[in-house]
Amino acid sequence: MYVQPSEVEGTSPVVLSAMGCGRCVVVNGIRENLDTIGEAGLAFFRNDVSDLAGLLRGLLANPKWVRQLGAAAQARARELYDWDRITDQHEQLFWSVLERRRARRRRPFRRSPHMSQVWPPLRSMIMSRTSRDGAQPSLRRELV
Repeated sequence: MYVQPSEVEGTSPVVLSAMGCGRCVVVNGIRENLDTIGEAGLAFFRNDVSDLAGLLRGLLANPKWVRQLGAAAQARARELYDWDRITDQHEQLFWSVLERRRARRRRPFRRSPHMSQVWPPLRSMIMSRTSRDGAQPSLRRELV
């Protein structure tokens, strides 16, 4: 049996390891843990120690139930969290993203004009003017 009481968790590698080893898992009732265990484990009400104690008493009194939950956890871990399948999915995603990127490169690309092409009148106006004392005015002063 494995108990995961954490309040903050993603998909816990420790819970997955326990499930993969065929252990009955009991987790804190946060969404991430519930998504991980599905119907193959037990969850106590979020941060409720008395509910956890009640679940543990029930499991200790019923070893057959513990074995059934452990077998269900192992089957779920093998079905959903098989690393070979996960790496295959990641590789497939990588290749599809790469192919989309290559396809975009084949399309004509329209570059946006450089700032010097967009604002030459403004730039020349600012650069040609000087203040009374001969110093260049600031951009802010010229535009205001």
